[in-house]
Amino acid sequence: MLSLTPYTVNFTNANIRSYYIRPPYVLPWTTPGGAAVLLPQEDALQQMLVEATTLSTYAVARESITVEVQNGSYFDTMETLAASRLNYAGYETVTSPADKRDYTNTVLVDYTTSQDPNQRQTIINVLGTYNANVLALPDPNSKVQYRVIIGANYEACFQPEDLTH
Repeated sequence: MLSLTPYTVNFTNANIRSYYIRPPYVLPWTTPGGAAVLLPQEDALQQMLVEATTLSTYAVARESITVEVQNGSYFDTMETLAASRLNYAGYETVTSPADKRDYTNTVLVDYTTSQDPNQRQTIINVLGTYNANVLALPDPNSKVQYRVIIGANYEACFQPEDLTH
């Protein structure tokens, strides 16, 4: 483990990918003795291992994007949950307080000069809040490319395996 220490200097949550060894990578089987086991499906499992150990093109693109997450809902810690979800999908995040805690809908503020609607939609999809209000406020001096203000409509629960790496 100590030999990996030099790699941790620039290592963030956006560099971590998780995989679940579940069907179709394994299939349930009961042994003649009655034990429930999972049998590896060699081709599928090998493909998943190759993907897991190969640098993600999504991660490379997303690591350069910082999303500020603010909690504009009545529910405490929603900004932390949303930031974790964005980290899981490969984005760098920072959290900060919102101006108020009574937003009904989640808001995505785009500070980029490119104003890429596909990138905005990807962030919205990762958050699972498909009806976010979007504000385009290009600012080349902004320290973050996007700000998400979590509203009461935000659903923190999600299936991690559904996120793209």
